[in-house]
Amino acid sequence: MIRIQKTSIALVLLFAAFGLALGGCDRLSNVMGAIYFESGNDYYKEGEYDRAIEHYSKALKYDPSHADALINKGNAWYKKGNPKKAIANYTRAIKINPHIKLPYFNRANVLVNIGQYDRAVEDYTMVISIEPGDEGAYLGRGKALSLSGEYDQALQDYNSLLEINPDLAGAYIGRGNCYWHKGSLDQAVKEYRTALDIRPDHTEAYVNLGSVWLHLGDLDQAIHNYTKALEIDPTLSEAYIGRASTYRYKGDYERSIADYTEAIKIDSKNAEAYWLRGITQSKIKKNGSAIADYNRAIKLKPEDARLYSSRGYAYMETEKYDRAIADFIKAQKLNPELFLPYNNHAWLLATCPEDEFRDGRKALKLAQKSVELNSNWYTFGTLAAAYAEVGDFKPAVKYQKKALSLLDGENSKRLFDKDEKIERSKKYLNHYKENKPWRMNYN
Repeated sequence: MIRIQKTSIALVLLFAAFGLALGGCDRLSNVMGAIYFESGNDYYKEGEYDRAIEHYSKALKYDPSHADALINKGNAWYKKGNPKKAIANYTRAIKINPHIKLPYFNRANVLVNIGQYDRAVEDYTMVISIEPGDEGAYLGRGKALSLSGEYDQALQDYNSLLEINPDLAGAYIGRGNCYWHKGSLDQAVKEYRTALDIRPDHTEAYVNLGSVWLHLGDLDQAIHNYTKALEIDPTLSEAYIGRASTYRYKGDYERSIADYTEAIKIDSKNAEAYWLRGITQSKIKKNGSAIADYNRAIKLKPEDARLYSSRGYAYMETEKYDRAIADFIKAQKLNPELFLPYNNHAWLLATCPEDEFRDGRKALKLAQKSVELNSNWYTFGTLAAAYAEVGDFKPAVKYQKKALSLLDGENSKRLFDKDEKIERSKKYLNHYKENKPWRMNYN
């Protein structure tokens, strides 16, 4: 949350009268700066951020030392989606007066949102040194530490905060997030429920509970909690996305697509919603619609490797193999640690029905890389297909059996079509036992 600095208009007018009576130019400049600062605040409250920036700039022209104008100008730039200029203005305000907490706090919040967690922690720490009981700074620092993987340090902040205010729901949510990432899911659920005992309308607690239940495979509980969040706030895009993903795991693709669409209506620049809706479209073989969604997502987040990997898979299913390969290679370059682009690329090269696109040796290398990054039933199945393509059927049978074993252990609540996948995997295995490689049929 960005905080705005305020000035009383009555105080401004008092200063104006005093300044004019004395006839001092410096004092008059300060008064004019205060007047433009106040009008900038009015424009800011109305959401007219360009006009607000214009008036804050005029305030600074009259009074270059007006730290509050710099803070609020930074806020306006942030609202306009320019974190770089927001940070620059907060930094100028700090240079003018390093003993006020607000520019540190606002700069820290922006730094968290752009992923610069270490710098954010430093700024929150400065706020706490200026005002040791600042709850927002403890919450912010805990969040920044948690996002950077420092869960134990984050828990210390949340615990300290609860000593100050034991009824702060946000601190319990923060602790719940830490426990979730540490693998203590039961404790995470307890923390979120405690937050709801304090604030029954806390949508973040409901959304996080939904996410935990989704992770655990209790899809009905997940849907219940996402729905509770939406009953409180129907504009909560993350709740629609969470519920949509849950419906997708249940195989209810129609409801899933409807919820992703609602999320997009709320936030048309949400690349995640387009991407996930595309995945759902692919599930029901609407690959043209899926590719259109992936294209929108890529336009919004052109450096996200997952988007190219998913679009490549859709191209593969529509037999546009050259485009699929190009997308898989692009994804590998963008994120060399993501297993799916290697896996999907290997599957295409090993199983493509068109001879010109198959390359068993290359498929094997890509499949081995994929298993190295993430050993699961999916990657072992692709490794088996690659061995079959090069005519080495003994390891093909071995790794397909490994894939079947891992698939059998999957949580069927999160894999609604588990039986279908097992039957298909058995078909692959029988082919390899008969010394025959697999060929996909995308018709």
